[in-house]
Amino acid sequence: MSVKKLVAVIAPPESPRDAEGNWRAAEIVAGTEFPPDFRDLIGRYGSGEFFCGHLKLFNLLTLEGQAGIRQTLVIYQSFRTETYNPLPIPLHPERPGLLPWGMDENGSGYFWLTKGKPERWPIVYLGHASEGFPVQLPVNVTTFLAGLAVDRFEKLARSNDPMTDELRVFTPARSQAEIAREWNKGRKNKKK
Repeated sequence: MSVKKLVAVIAPPESPRDAEGNWRAAEIVAGTEFPPDFRDLIGRYGSGEFFCGHLKLFNLLTLEGQAGIRQTLVIYQSFRTETYNPLPIPLHPERPGLLPWGMDENGSGYFWLTKGKPERWPIVYLGHASEGFPVQLPVNVTTFLAGLAVDRFEKLARSNDPMTDELRVFTPARSQAEIAREWNKGRKNKKK
């Protein structure tokens, strides 16, 4: 699915943050190429969160996104050696391995399984406290997000909390300048 079908379900921001950058440099840092639909997704939406802040994208064009990947890999490495229901799939940089592209507010992880060509990488969902039971979906990121928006994936559908129009939104990340102003304002208020 192209990003156009996702745009039909969830409107992108008029001015996406961090939507442009050096993908080749990001790929060198990560040690792998990224799927074309993900690059298109970042180009159209930029940095931010889907579903009212529920699912945060790791924008690999930013230091924050690259740090998010590294931190997620460190966290999930502990699940590989867990004695009760260990994570059965290796992590990036192993091939095939899990490479994170997002995290949700409940601590669940969203990954690619880096098997074959990047445009064919399936999505793997690791639910919080269910890391030993990965859910693999044979779709790309944009198809996955569009499907979540309409409760398409039965294994992930929230029967007690269905997707509504109010949740089908993308919230752009704050700019680094906004964060710095807020931080400086807080420091000035503490001095008073």
